[in-house]
Amino acid sequence: MYRTEAPYNQLNLDILPNQDPLAPGESRAATVKYYVTRKKPKRL
Repeated sequence: MYRTEAPYNQLNLDILPNQDPLAPGESRAATVKYYVTRKKPKRL
């Protein structure tokens, strides 16, 4: 979610991991990076 109104203090970051079932003993990891900027995104 991108907000244009002041005070620019909200960002919703939804992470949708792979939903395939895991076998017993298996695990899953995810790495997420985000950056804060005042530039408008090129697309929404």
